[in-house]
Amino acid sequence: MPRRVWIAAISIERGEADTVTARLDLAEKRMEMLAAGRPDVICLPENFATSGLAPGPADDLAQPEDGEIAARMAQKARELQTNVICPLRLLESNRIYNTALVFNRKGELAGRYHKIHPTDGEIEGGITPGAAPPRPIDLDFGRIGIQICFDLYWEDGWRSLGEQGAEIVFWPSAHPGGKYLNAYALLNRYFVLGVCGRPRASLIDVTGETIARQGIWEPWLIAEVDLERRVFCWTEDHWRKMHEMRARYGRGLVLDVQHDEDTFAFHSADETITAAEMAREFGLVSWEEYFAEQDRCREEALEDL
Repeated sequence: MPRRVWIAAISIERGEADTVTARLDLAEKRMEMLAAGRPDVICLPENFATSGLAPGPADDLAQPEDGEIAARMAQKARELQTNVICPLRLLESNRIYNTALVFNRKGELAGRYHKIHPTDGEIEGGITPGAAPPRPIDLDFGRIGIQICFDLYWEDGWRSLGEQGAEIVFWPSAHPGGKYLNAYALLNRYFVLGVCGRPRASLIDVTGETIARQGIWEPWLIAEVDLERRVFCWTEDHWRKMHEMRARYGRGLVLDVQHDEDTFAFHSADETITAAEMAREFGLVSWEEYFAEQDRCREEALEDL
């Protein structure tokens, strides 16, 4: 079966509520408004419950895993039967991290990510950097990765998550990120969801194209993706096979050709078969296999010099 996943993001601007409890109330209200769409995962912005509330040291607003922020978001995950990505300043082992906790549909902690690249201001204020490389987190629908805000500018973390099989990378932040997010989705062939305090959330396809945006009229984004979607190089052999696939599956094949990049992506609209199964049926060569073969040919050529 295709793995169709509904992804949601909620923004909360600094001026909308002036206490942690009020921020959590607002987050819960917006999550409830999305409940009819049955999102599989909801991501909140970086430090959504505390950002801008206190200009002092990080420990002024840091909370442990059993504090009010985590407890209420875990409870909401249970109530709505969804996965929740909860960014906060986390107090852990006498250190403070800029963290995203991930709760599964039962409200259990499925994983955590500590921001690897806090800004110099954060570090001076008491934030401890997380350990590299980032590790993906497995949820019931697939494997995700997380990067936070300033991590945007270090390519190795994004690349590492792709190499470890992340299918969606979530990026809670203080700013929108812009074209960097599109570039990482394109280069690593995974989906990217960016969300910040401003109404600028965006969901980006494996081709690097933005497929859903949040704007001024709604403080959230919710959209569907198929995690079985695949990207391939447009080789001569693939060009021929795509015509055969079209003839075989008709409307069951959702094809998207990137003419300038000489690539194509597709997913299945046929409930009886996945894109990966279609690719195997017609002998399509995956991106990784194709470029591994190119590297092998190059190395053989160099050996003959």
